[in-house]
Amino acid sequence: MDWAALQEALAEVVLTESEGEQTDLAMEAQEASKVPLPTGDSSSITSDGGSEVLRLWELEMEEKRSKRDDRRAMLELEVKKAALEAEERKAAREAEAEERKAAWEAEIRKVKLEAEKRMAEWDDRMRLEQAKLDHEIRMLELKAQQTRLGEDEETTVTPRPSLGGWVIWRSKPSALGTL
Repeated sequence: MDWAALQEALAEVVLTESEGEQTDLAMEAQEASKVPLPTGDSSSITSDGGSEVLRLWELEMEEKRSKRDDRRAMLELEVKKAALEAEERKAAREAEAEERKAAWEAEIRKVKLEAEKRMAEWDDRMRLEQAKLDHEIRMLELKAQQTRLGEDEETTVTPRPSLGGWVIWRSKPSALGTL
C-alpha cells in the first residue's frame, strides 16, 4: 500500500470509531437524562449529590475520551509502522533490482569481451591464411616463370634471404641473364 492509501484507511477507521463513540456518548447522555433530578427541597445535600453524579459522569466521559485518544494514537502508530515496513520492502525490492541490473550489465560486458576476443582470433587466422595463400601464389608464379624459361635449360629456384626473396638460377647462361 502506498502512503496515501494508508492515510485513507486510517481516516476511515478513525471516522468509524468516532461515530461509534459518538453513538455511545449519545446513549449515555440519554441514560443520564432519564435519571430523575432531585425535586423539591434544594438543600445543599441534594445539590452536592447531583454535582457528584455530574462530576462522576464527566470523569467517565473524560476516561472514555482518553481511551479513544489512546486507541487513535495506537492506530496512527500502526499505520506509521505499516508505512515504514512498506518503504523497507520497496527499498529492498529496488536494491534487489539494482543488483540484478548490475549482474546483467556485467554479463553483457563479459559477452562483448568474449566476442571481441573471438573476432581478434578470427582476424589473426585470416591474416595467417592470407599470408599462406600469398606465399603459395608466389611459389606458383616462380614455377610458371621457370617453365617459361625453356625446357632445355635447367633452372633452379632457391631462397636467398640476403637478396630479398627467391632467386632463379640457370645452369646455362642465356642472353636474358638472371631474373
